[in-house]
Amino acid sequence: MGKRELRLDGVRFSYPDGRLALDGVSLRLAPGETVALVGPSGAGKSTVADLLLGFIQPDDGALLLGGRLLAELDPAAWRSQIAWVSQAPYLLHDSVTANIRLGRAGASMDQVVWAAEQAHAHDFILDLPAGYDTQVGERGARLSAGQANSEVPRKTSRKLPPPVAPVRQAGW
Repeated sequence: MGKRELRLDGVRFSYPDGRLALDGVSLRLAPGETVALVGPSGAGKSTVADLLLGFIQPDDGALLLGGRLLAELDPAAWRSQIAWVSQAPYLLHDSVTANIRLGRAGASMDQVVWAAEQAHAHDFILDLPAGYDTQVGERGARLSAGQANSEVPRKTSRKLPPPVAPVRQAGW
């Protein structure tokens, strides 16, 4: 997809219950630029991240990558270009390996192990009952609270794609 400017132009988003989350937000992100969205709870930080990841679509306005609507891009290809860290752990009811591969479908086992090592999770994973094949349960139900809520599961699954337009959420 190359390095192109990412823009939000007059983006408006309301939740199904009618709550307005964003009203006319415009933002330009240059390739390689690091941007932090900071604000109180409910200010729309997570909504912007969800829009950029294509999980939701705006009610009005446009999200553009190099002048092309994000909605026109293949979602999997687009997400493979973004590194992000969710503010809440989200783990599938599947193996540790499958959860790490959320960052890049089809990653080889060597790439999965590399991502775990980069996130300092490899030793932690090897200590699990079945290592990389351990079933973690939805939202980490089969992990301890500390394991499920640590940065390790979140960081590991997001290490695979090369960051082009990093999106990081933080609960400040």
